[in-house]
Parts: sequence; C-alpha cells; structure tokens
Amino acid sequence: MSPNHVCAHRRVQGTVLLNLSIAGWLGLAIVIAPGPAGAQRAPIRVNSPNAESATQHDHDMTVTVQSPEGRPLAGATVTGPFLRSSRPEAAQAGEPVTDERGQALVRFSFPFAQLPNVNLTVRHPDYATREIVWSGEPPAVVQGLPTNYTVKLAPLITVGGIVRNDQGQPLPDVQVTFFGRSTSIGYDGRISVRVQENSSLPLSGPDAVKTDRNGVWVRKDFPADLTELAIEVLRPGGAGTQFGTGRPGMMGGGELSLESLRQTNAVLIVPDGVSVRGIVVDERGQPVPGITMMERGGSMMRYYYFTNGTDGRFELTHRVSADLLLGIRSPQHAAQSVPVLLEGKAPPEIRIVLTKARPMRLRIVGDQDEPIPAARVQTLDYRNRGLLLDWSESTDADGRVVWTNAPNQTMVMMVTAPNYPPRQIRLKARDEEIVVRMRQAPAESIQVRVTVVEAGNGRAIAGATVRRGFRYGDDTEEWGKTDANGRFQAALTAKDMTQSYDRQSFAISALAEGYSLWSSEERFMFAEGDLELTMELKKSRPPAGIVLQPDGQPAVNAKVALNPTQNPLYSYQAGDFQSGGQGVQYTRTAQDGSFRFTAAAEDNPLVITHPTGFAALTIEELLASGKVPLQPWAQVEGVLRSSGKPVPRERVVIRSPLSWMSVESYRFMYSTTTDKSGRFAFTNVVPGEHLLYRMPRVVNGPNTESHRLAFTVKPGETKRIDYTFGGRVVTGFVNADGPVDWTLDAHVLVAKQGTAPREPAYYGLGGQAGYKKARRAYVNSPAVLDFERKQQQFQLLFDADGNFRVEDVPPGNYELRVQVSQPPPPNQARSRGYSGERRPIGNLYKEVIVPPGEAGSKVDLGTFELAVQLPPSERTPPISFQTTTLDGQRLDLTVLRGRPVVLAFWASWAPQSPARLADLRSAVTNLTSGTNITFVTVNLDEDPALARQGVAGLDRGWKHTRLEGTARAEITEKLSVNTLPLTLVLDPDGSVIARDISGRRLVSTLERITRKLAQK
Repeated sequence: MSPNHVCAHRRVQGTVLLNLSIAGWLGLAIVIAPGPAGAQRAPIRVNSPNAESATQHDHDMTVTVQSPEGRPLAGATVTGPFLRSSRPEAAQAGEPVTDERGQALVRFSFPFAQLPNVNLTVRHPDYATREIVWSGEPPAVVQGLPTNYTVKLAPLITVGGIVRNDQGQPLPDVQVTFFGRSTSIGYDGRISVRVQENSSLPLSGPDAVKTDRNGVWVRKDFPADLTELAIEVLRPGGAGTQFGTGRPGMMGGGELSLESLRQTNAVLIVPDGVSVRGIVVDERGQPVPGITMMERGGSMMRYYYFTNGTDGRFELTHRVSADLLLGIRSPQHAAQSVPVLLEGKAPPEIRIVLTKARPMRLRIVGDQDEPIPAARVQTLDYRNRGLLLDWSESTDADGRVVWTNAPNQTMVMMVTAPNYPPRQIRLKARDEEIVVRMRQAPAESIQVRVTVVEAGNGRAIAGATVRRGFRYGDDTEEWGKTDANGRFQAALTAKDMTQSYDRQSFAISALAEGYSLWSSEERFMFAEGDLELTMELKKSRPPAGIVLQPDGQPAVNAKVALNPTQNPLYSYQAGDFQSGGQGVQYTRTAQDGSFRFTAAAEDNPLVITHPTGFAALTIEELLASGKVPLQPWAQVEGVLRSSGKPVPRERVVIRSPLSWMSVESYRFMYSTTTDKSGRFAFTNVVPGEHLLYRMPRVVNGPNTESHRLAFTVKPGETKRIDYTFGGRVVTGFVNADGPVDWTLDAHVLVAKQGTAPREPAYYGLGGQAGYKKARRAYVNSPAVLDFERKQQQFQLLFDADGNFRVEDVPPGNYELRVQVSQPPPPNQARSRGYSGERRPIGNLYKEVIVPPGEAGSKVDLGTFELAVQLPPSERTPPISFQTTTLDGQRLDLTVLRGRPVVLAFWASWAPQSPARLADLRSAVTNLTSGTNITFVTVNLDEDPALARQGVAGLDRGWKHTRLEGTARAEITEKLSVNTLPLTLVLDPDGSVIARDISGRRLVSTLERITRKLAQK
C-alpha cells in the first residue's frame, strides 16, 4: 500500500478478523482459534458459507497417439491430474501406456466438477511431448470431455550453439536450460468447451545441457515445431542470463533466433555483470553462518540456492538483472525476502538482519468439520509480490501443519486437499491456530463491513462514499455511504460477481471531502467469505486548480478528466480523450478556468483538453502549483511515397506512446487515408514523440503496424514528413502443405536489431507501486526509447496461392514471420476484421537478407516451406458424386479412387475461368515427379458447346465433364462451390486436401502428393 492507504484489522470479541484474499471459485471459511500456542479452545467461526456435497464424476476416454505421418505409436505415456487407467492390467504398470494401435484407455476420476480446465500430457521417447488442455466455464469442462481424442506428436531435431561472454571468450561448463512450446492449436469449435494442444519443453523436465570447454552445447531432443522459446544460461555461481524468441508470453532478455538454433550455430552472448555482496546477522548484530539462501534475478526460471560463509558473508558474481530478490531460510529465524536494486552497478554491501522465528499453525478441515490429512499447503510465488518463498508441507492425521519459521509478512498460500477443489488463502503467522475450511461449492453471498476513519487519530468519517469495482483496472462504482459512526455494511452476492473479469475478485475504495482517496491495492476474493475492513483516510486538500490557455487567459469550459483507475485514457478522435471502462470522473472549468473534485490520490492523473491545447499531470503536481498551463496542439502532415511515387488510398496511423509498455496516463491513435497524391494530415495532436505507420488493407486479417517511423512534434508545431524509406520491392513464395487462408493473419518481415534493455522484474520489487515506478523509469530511459525507435517491421501482402509482396523495404537483416490460422468453414461469410476464433495451424520463422539495390527494384527471397497442422477431425469425408462427360457418358467420381484428382469447376461466363484452365495446363507441364494425377474439369454452362470450346486444346488424357439439371445446384451447394473458377485437390481416398489453389502452390502441392505416393 502507498503511505496514504492504511488498512487496519479489528479484533471483535477476541476473534482476529484477517484480510484474507482467496483465489478460487468456491467457498472457504477461515477460522482462528485465539489463545496461547498449544492452547486447546473451540474455534470461533468467522464465516461459514453454504455448500453442496461432493459429486464423484468418472469419464472414460480413448487417447490415440500417432506419429507426424499418422502411424500409431505404441509405448507413449498419458498422464494428467485426476487420471488413471481404466484397464486393470495397465493400472498395475502405473501410468497409462499406448498399445500397438497407439491407444490408451484412460479414466478421469473427478471428486468435484468445478474445474475451469482439464489437461493431459503425452510423452514418447522418440517424439516431442504434447500437452492438451480443455477449458471453459465450470462444470461444462468436466461434463463436455470427448470420449475419443487423437494426438499427433511432432518429431525431434537437434539444436545447438555457443556461449560467449561480452569479450567474445567462450564460457565452458555453463548450464543451458530450456522452456518452450509450439503455437497452440485449437481443435474444438464448441462454445462451452475449448481444447488447445501444443508441443512443449516443460521446465520440470530434463531440459538442461552444459557447454564443453569451447563453450559449445548441443541438444538432440528438441521439438521440431517449437516456436516460443526461452533459454537461460546459468554460470557456475548461479548468474543467469535469459534469451527469448520474443513471442507473446515468453521471457524477455536477449534476442533468440530459432533458425540459428536449428542450424546449431546460435551465439548466446552473456555479459559479465556486477557483484552483489552482503552479510547476514541476528538481532544482536552477530554474523549468522551457514544460512540457506535463494535468489531470483529478473525473470530467472528457477531459484538459485546457495549458503553464506562462516563469517556470515556472501557474494554473487556476474549479476546482470535490473534487480534481484533474495530469500533467507534459517530454522531459528523468520523467513525473509530482500529486494536488491542493481541498475547496472554493484550496490553497497547488503546487511540482512534476521528476526526470531514465529511459527504459523494451520488446521485444514472439511465440510463436516472433519480433519483432512495429507492436505498439501504451499506458498504461491506468483501471488506474493516482493517475497521469495518455497515452503510446502502436508497435514498430519489431525489435519494440522506447522510452518516453524514463517515470515512476518502476510502471504498467499495454496491448499490442495483430497476430494476438494484447491484453495488460495491469505495468511500471516499468529499465536492462534488458523483453521481453514475447505468447501465443495461457492457461497451465495458474503457480508462486507467497512469502517472509514481519519488516519492518525481514528476519528470516524461520516458520509464517506464507499465504492466497489469488479473489472480489473477500472475504478469502483458507488456502493453506499458511511453512517454517523463511519460504518458501512452490505451484502455481496454471487450474482454481483458475474460482473468481475474473473468472477472471483473485487476491489473497494473510499473517498470523502478533504481526504485523499483510499483504494485497496490488491483485489479481495469473494471465496474468502465475510470481510471486515478499516480504511484510514489521510487528510488532504481537495484536488482543485485553474486551467490557463497557452496565451495565459483562463480556459473556459475545458474538459478535465480525473482518472483513479489503472487504465489510461484513450483518444481515437483528435482533441478528445475518453475512458474505455468505468470510474473516470469528468468536470468542466468555470469562467475563470477553475475546477474542483471531491477527493483523489496523489498519484491519480488528470488529462485536460480544450480547443486551444492539452495538459496531463498528477494530483500531486496539481496541488504543488494550483495552475495548469495548456500546451498548444500540434499538427502533422506529409506525403507517403514508395519508389519515389506517391501512394494513394493507403491507411496511415499515428499513435502514442512510442512503447506499449508505457504507464503514462493517456494514449491516442488517429488514422486517415492518403489522397490521390499520397498526402495525409492530422490535427489536434498532443506534443511529444509518437509513431507513424502504414496499415495496408487486408481482407480479414488483424491490424498490423508496417513501415514504422518515430518522430517528435513540438507544441504548436506543424510537422512535415516525407514518409518514404527508399527501399526495395520484396517478393517470395510460401509453399504450404495444407489449406491456408492468408488473409486471416498478420505476416511480417521484422528487422533484426540488438538486445532490448532488461526490464524490471515484476516479482522482484515490493508491491504494485514499486513496480509501476520502476517501469515508468525503464520505459522513459534513453536506452529503451532508442530501442523502440529502431524497431521495424513490414507487412507482407499475400495472394491466394502463397505469393507475397511488400514495397519500400530498406536493405538489411530480417526475420520472416508467417503465422497461419485454421480457415473458417467455406460457407461462412467473412469480412475485413474477421472476428471468429483464430486457431493457429502453422508458422514459419526464417532469417532472410534484403541486399542493397536501387530504390524500387525487386528482390525475390525464394520459396519457403510451411508445414500445416490440421486436426484429424478436420479431414473432410471423401467426395462422391456423378457427372457427365462431354461425350455423354456418366462418370462416377469413386472410380478414380487410388490416384490424386484435381477437380476444376468453371463456366464460360466466369471471367477468370480461361486463365484458371490455362494455369492447370501449365501446372501439368511444370510437374517433374510424374503424371500419376487425374485432372477433371467440371463445367457449369447450360450449353455443352461452350464447355467443349473452353477445354479445346487441353490434354486428351484429361476428363472433361459437366453438371446438368438439378445436379448442378445440388453438387455445388454440397461442395461449397461459391465462386468460379474453383480448384479442389483430392487425395487418393477422395478427401479434399487443398482448395482454390493455382500457380506455384498448385504445382508444389501436386509434387508433394506424388512424392508421398512414391514413398509408399
């Protein structure tokens, strides 16, 4: 909490009411039995929400495991929570194992149905580990699991590289640790239950290798389809440096190239870093030797454990994080966590003073107050900001467990008990035994009791407004006011919680005239039960001031926005800023430019707009001066050119801030379209540094920043920009081995550049306020701003066959990034900005070079192979219909089984049909791997003469047919022939394996089919 936000807990009739925050869906009662340690007293029940009895739910599933080619794989293990084999003979061997058919019959045994996800892990020694997760709203997940599921495992490849320090010297005997996954592939279209699967390198697995004396390392069991990867290089002594592919959700650090890893020549540069020294002493100042200590530096994947010396001192060398967190475990002392700020230089010697241990006594009980033995209680790393804890223990036969050297801080812990859903609890060590009640079902309602008092003297504040909030980042809504004694009480129901972003948590705040706003820094959990809270409000002047125009005159009717939320204000219309959520307060200035709000916190931002200008500041800055001078609006105008020529009708966007990591109080994004001369203009622009980029029009794909250009505009300036890079026209071809809709996703060339400056550690700093301050300093640092200015990418525009093109690309080193999603059904209408669920089915990351050349000259990057992963369920049933040949004979398509077939639907009235037929003839000519393919044209004209005329001159070995009468409508509807011409490629079984392809992609598809047939 900030210094202005003080939360006190009350004692009522000898019962300690804790501020407990329990993340979970279901009810949990916390009972504390007061009294000295070891005293036997009846527990006093603080909360006892109603609950339903447990329900056992068993579900059998046949899991079929296949190789990448679809061959059954025997000997694969299938594991997961709540999982056992349903075959007695297999159960004797332990984990379920697939048989010669590649099948394992498994049984899920759920003691409760309130699960948001269910997962399986499939392992085979010769293939990549595969993870499958079904997720949704409980209890639909448990009830909606399939009875049969097929998994295709990806092959393993060898990766490797060399580790050097920043002087270029190889580093021997360093540990290289991996954590990664492939792009998740979603297979289930049901709304209630979703399933995703991906190959993975689990952190818990045997994933470390060591460098040899030359700094070289090799790993031979790397998943071939891995796309998101983090690597940590750990020196002897625990110094860790992280590298990542930069994909969303992966760790930052140095840039990691998957292509160089696959070529076994990745170079990982590990800086030497600084040394951290310290000493551990007791309360008398005497050194305490032999203490077990832990370290987490930056985004380290694992803790580093070490022991201090006989003199109590320790030294950590080569640390490169912006900060790190130390944890101290001593049997005789309370556990401690110490943050250390490095900022690229060695800090002074750290002095850690240990305090006397204070045990935490817990008792875990069930629905009927029965003790729960073997319940696991453990600390949660991600819920304990600023703490480094790794304690876990199981309850005894009486449901009791003791943490003998618990820390003095409040912490979040997880309780996992047999036959109950897991629970999170927020606790602090006390003299009393804390009783935790596990529940099967959620409470219908809880009571929230609030007392609002003045900080320092405890005087009750009557008429204070108590507010509540459910959506993360938004402010709170008014809930009620305190009575004459400063008290407020209200019920919070399960129905209320449906407004919450996670249906679990809520926030509370309080404000009163003449006081600073009080807000709960962390969210409370509905599952914790009744909550009693004391809010101590600090005296403060009301947030008021006078707004002045740039010429010094009062700004009349200026719009003033006070934003107590965690979200910035947004502007999509020049000159006006709005909130995307709730809680922002607005007012207008009076004739003298004055404005006033009831209450606010010192760090709450203000955003002020007026026809003459703009201002953004904090309440603390407002109270320091009382006057707010506006900066005059700026303007931006320019001409978009490519190859020296104006680019008309192109969408151009400016946005701010430069980095999306920014924690500033406002953001804006304005777009326009260039005129016929390539001109564009923006008015009412906030002064500062912004980003200009192009947004080429793609039919269905997401908005993508292309041709990024950072620029600065001064207050009142008209900035003129010649928007061109003088680059080349880059082309290429991506040969996909499955159906692809290139318009669904963003495909880019990303410029290679140096390593990004290391970010502040989210968990290393104490609390949200500390992290926010560190993040603001990081984003505004010269190194980060320079890195953001240099970031560059260019959007690739694809045609239907996989040919891509992008203009005005400067010479340099790039990474080609292509990601494709599963196409929607052929009969589903789509439009620009298609909002259907995108399920990744393939990706390609390849390093490429754009060589120097004349502006506007073309450079062809060549052909790239893209493996497409479609689920077995997506295989279409074999096509079967009858048509008539041009000489009047009936042709049943089933007689062509055993050979690949190319079906070409066309009509003389479809303008592109002649070109498509010519394309097919060219494809036959360009085939190099044989002609074991049947070509069938299907004409839709009424007049047979037109059909004969259209195919005149084509190879006599082709089969030319036409559809007549009602068959024309029935078959085209059945096959979703919505446009003409249309080409379908059938495999030897008659199933569609490619749709509406031509040109190079048609040739490559047919070559691939014939090669596979030759290998059989």
